[in-house]
Amino acid sequence: MISKEKYKTLSKRYGHLSSWALWDESDIGDLDILHPDNFDSIKSSLKPEIVLVALNVSASLPGESFANFHSANTEASKRPLEKLRNALGGTVASGAYITDIIKYRNIFDQNEKREIFEDSNSTSVQKALSDNSDLLKFNLKIFHQELKSLDVKNKVLIALGGAAEKYLKKYLGYLEYLKKCGKTDGDTAGHLAKIYHYSYRFKGFHELPKYKEHVEKELSEVGL
Repeated sequence: MISKEKYKTLSKRYGHLSSWALWDESDIGDLDILHPDNFDSIKSSLKPEIVLVALNVSASLPGESFANFHSANTEASKRPLEKLRNALGGTVASGAYITDIIKYRNIFDQNEKREIFEDSNSTSVQKALSDNSDLLKFNLKIFHQELKSLDVKNKVLIALGGAAEKYLKKYLGYLEYLKKCGKTDGDTAGHLAKIYHYSYRFKGFHELPKYKEHVEKELSEVGL
């Protein structure tokens, strides 16, 4: 279970690009449920040991804490999020932490502007990273620091789509490098799993029943 102090720290440091797999049933964009003032009401539902990981931000976010994976400007953009909410509902991944592994388009220090890597085209994101290995390493370092803030060992990482899985595997390689250097403090990633991204529309996965069945199957195969 995560403490209120750590929850607030996550909200402050990473909340502009992350969230939790909890949604208001009547309004997917209502963030009151995730506000730190509501922590006592949701703390038993939060599962920091399970982390759902997408590739990067695909559309502009409002800047509110924990708005990622909740914010939708149109009905068309709302439907995939509702599909994710409904697919995770009733599973052990309900209440998991959700984030993106690639967060920034530039390398910066504490005094420089951070440019969020907003792009709906995963191919162009991967092209940019392949052309700049230092940018990839920088984002993996940020992601590692974020996971450490959850203060949970043996986390289950669940990739939302193949592109996210690709970079999660690179992250595991980064972890191995840190271990060899003695810099991990015992951090481990635990299981790595993958489910189709909630926007995936082929092979019948645009329909909720088939997508939910897929999610439940993949979660069971990693012991969840």
